[in-house]
Amino acid sequence: MNFCTLRHSVRGFPANRPSQPAIRVAWQESVDFCVWLSKKTGFQVSLPTEAQWEWACRAGAATPFWFGSLDADFSTRANLADQSIQSTKHLIKFPHSAAWNDGQSIVTDVGLFDANLWGLHDMHGNVSEWTLSTDQKTSGSKIVRGGSWRDRPQYATASHRQSYPTWQRVFDVGFRVVVEDNSAAVALNQ
Repeated sequence: MNFCTLRHSVRGFPANRPSQPAIRVAWQESVDFCVWLSKKTGFQVSLPTEAQWEWACRAGAATPFWFGSLDADFSTRANLADQSIQSTKHLIKFPHSAAWNDGQSIVTDVGLFDANLWGLHDMHGNVSEWTLSTDQKTSGSKIVRGGSWRDRPQYATASHRQSYPTWQRVFDVGFRVVVEDNSAAVALNQ
């Protein structure tokens, strides 16, 4: 058994506070939440496509991160595997970027790190995010983007992709939603 998948948090390092992103949510549960939220609000809510996710992540930048290159100091911009991950002495020692210290050992509160130029937080790091990567009716794997607190920078770039089975509740994967703004369409039809 892989120790880090069973014990990604230990006493003193909570991973389920209300201010933290939801994790261990399967892809289908994320899609079901979007359907529920659409019905509740009357807005069209979905997971982002990979193209939408990357466009939002980059915020106009052409570099691997919205804030620069692979060797850029991410300590105020992304919760990635760095010096601080080693403070979780009960966890196995993860490969990490020794040059930086973001001060966070595992998943942390949403919005703690700087937003990108479009005001979006945590596009790199904290938790990886499910996308609508392929036909929703297929039962294969789906793509997550963004990397998490346990990933080194090269696995958290705007273009990096990783896949998991749709049923898997991954310890460092969550999701964000896209809410379509229908106000312009409504105004045109009036």
